[in-house]
Amino acid sequence: MAFVSADKWRDTTLRVFLADDSSVRRRQLLVVLEAEADLLVVAESADIASVPAIAEFAPADVVVTATMAPPVGAARVLAGVRVHSPAAVGVVLGIPDDPAEAVAAVRNGAIAFLPTEAVLTQTAAAVRSAALGLPILPDAVVAAVLDEVDRLGATGAAGGVRPPRLTDVEREVLIGVAAGAAAISSLRPRAASARGLGLPGSRERAP
Repeated sequence: MAFVSADKWRDTTLRVFLADDSSVRRRQLLVVLEAEADLLVVAESADIASVPAIAEFAPADVVVTATMAPPVGAARVLAGVRVHSPAAVGVVLGIPDDPAEAVAAVRNGAIAFLPTEAVLTQTAAAVRSAALGLPILPDAVVAAVLDEVDRLGATGAAGGVRPPRLTDVEREVLIGVAAGAAAISSLRPRAASARGLGLPGSRERAP
């Protein structure tokens, strides 16, 4: 996992939208994040339904969200924020058991996934890394995204195989994979094929 420490951050304050249905952990995370001079929590949400209304008045650079209640809880939180902050990227607290949940989160902007035991100690660093477009991905999430690429790419069309339709975040994830930002030794053959997709450079932060 690649993290960025506070002393390496050389940009303006990062605006964070915090969503967690656990009031205890949300309070703990608020204390952790507000202790960082370069991070500003602009809004909090305890449930998925309230996210879009809150996000309308709280532009964010990074969304820190728990997996929330399934189905695709984290993805729904991210989608709700990105209606108003389309360039926001996501840090998901916890690793979804269902690969489809991970893929849905990535398609809606998640670029980092933290194991539950690392949430309080590594969230601040993960926010900075995500804002710079640096993926923090467990092997299971990488595998789920690559499986989705395989599935899309295998949908045949007359005269050949249709190229995968990827979101910007999926492209960033695969760029990170191809650059060795994630530990995927068991997936090297498929990571090599990702390098051949002609993926564009990662997205710049919106002003």
